[in-house]
Amino acid sequence: MDSESHLQSRESTRASNPGRVFACGLALGGAGVLVSLLFNIVGAIVAGLDPFHLLRVYLTFPLGDSVLSESPIRPDNVLLLGASFSLYLVTGMLLGGLFHLFLTRWLVRPTFTRRFLAATTLSLAVWVIVFYVTLSWLQPLLIGGSWIVDQIPWYVGALTNLAFGWTILLLPELWTLATRERSEKIPTSTTTATKAGICV
Repeated sequence: MDSESHLQSRESTRASNPGRVFACGLALGGAGVLVSLLFNIVGAIVAGLDPFHLLRVYLTFPLGDSVLSESPIRPDNVLLLGASFSLYLVTGMLLGGLFHLFLTRWLVRPTFTRRFLAATTLSLAVWVIVFYVTLSWLQPLLIGGSWIVDQIPWYVGALTNLAFGWTILLLPELWTLATRERSEKIPTSTTTATKAGICV
């Protein structure tokens, strides 16, 4: 998917705009969070559960197991619920910034194949670290149970994190393809497309 000239352009652009690359990664991370939430809903349906069951399981940190049997949206915890989602979103955005920096600036000769393998490896590494290195002991310590590790099927957790990483990788590729096709049809838009494509 990367021609030699496009690869050289990608490398030079990323090397000169690390701050902009990170900012683009923040936006991509936000998109990745939304996609991963959707995958949790689809994963629950595939597993034969209530569509929002897995999201409720995630909310057991920090709301406890009460969210599994009753609505998590209550007057007494609405602020905590909002803070939990905000933390999830901000964490995803920061990870997106780091992912995008690594895939486009730090990775040696970032061909599509190398970036795909790197995004896959990073996504699975984050899944293992968050689930089995951190939450496996932190949630029981703070909340009194390990509902996330116990009730989230491993394949759903892995696919959710892969969806996050692949979104960060593929959205810029789709944008590049769209702007390239547009510039071919409308030559005067080439400069605009190139500037818009600086995020990719």
